[in-house]
This record gives sequence, C-alpha cells and structure tokens, in this order.
Amino acid sequence: VLRDPHAVPEKKFDDIIKQYRTIRERYAKSKVVQGVPILIGRVYMLRKDYDKAREAYQQIFALYPENKVLGAEALASTGKSYEIEGNWPSALKTYQKIIQDYPLTGIGLGTPMYIANYYRTQNDYKHTMSAYDSAISHYQNLVSQYANSPLGFHALRFLANCYLDQNRWKEAIDTFAQILLNYATAEYMNARTADMIVK
Repeated sequence: VLRDPHAVPEKKFDDIIKQYRTIRERYAKSKVVQGVPILIGRVYMLRKDYDKAREAYQQIFALYPENKVLGAEALASTGKSYEIEGNWPSALKTYQKIIQDYPLTGIGLGTPMYIANYYRTQNDYKHTMSAYDSAISHYQNLVSQYANSPLGFHALRFLANCYLDQNRWKEAIDTFAQILLNYATAEYMNARTADMIVK
C-alpha cells in the first residue's frame, strides 16, 4: 500500500483499517496497541481522506489523555494532514498547540524549528526570521528552566541550530561552548559528539 497507494483498491484500505481495529480490541490491555489510532489515521492519509484521518488521531486524546508522547504525535499527524491539504493556518495552529501542551516531548522540542524550516522552504524571509526568534526564545526558556538535565541539553542543541540557520555565528559558538562546559559527561555526550561540537 505504501509503495503505490493509487493502485490499491478501496477495499484493501478498509481491510487494513479493520485489521488494526481487531488488533486493538483483542489486545486492549496492552500498551503496544495504544498507537493504533495513529496507524489507522495514516491509512486514511494514504487514502487522502484527511477528515477521517483527523478523527482517528483525535481518538488518542479520549483514550489516552495522560500519554504525552502519543498526544504530541497525534497533533503532529493532524498538523501534517492540514499541511498536505494546503491549509497552513490550521497546520500552524496545531503545531503551536504542540509547543504549548507538549513542549517536553521529542516532537514538542522539534516543532519550533519545524515551523521555521517550513517558512524557509517557502522563501518567506519575514516569517522565517520571526519563527526563528520565537524558537530561540522558547529554547532559552527551556534551557533556564531545565538546566543540568537532559531536557536542558537538548534545548541547547536546538538553540545552537537556530543560530546556525540564521548565520549568527557568535551566538552559535557561545551555545556550543555552553554545551561543552555544562554537559561534558558520558550521560550527555561521547567523544564523537564532543568532537562534532568542537569542530
């Protein structure tokens, strides 16, 4: 189906969705099946039925409200569905909700950079710079709130990348120096990572 969704009969999509639902019902108590609504949503995305895809993603919030990783993934998939449809305002609103509600997840950490990169691919200089400024402010807040923790470490790396993308070399170098000075332990980096930062 992934190789060529256009060549797949409609019934095949229905069969796959039915199989996913059966798995979820059969193993309802297993944590493994918690992501099934997202998989179902992806099948609808391949089918280009974006409303149904978003309905599937929405189930995550009702079924697993405490699962922040899945919540962030469901929102990211929702945003992507709007993006594919060419509805950037709705996509942006969804991505901003990720930053607001799930800032400490992997997806939440990457979303401010994703927004800036989107504008950059559109050659929209004004919005790109504005998005980077927002991302920098966001990462700086995380760095100060979660100093000397894995989250602070990752926020610094994203912050350095923001500066690099803007050709703000001094701030980038200062940020890399901060990483080396505050996180030079095996918990955060190995010789290869440190060498990359130094270079």
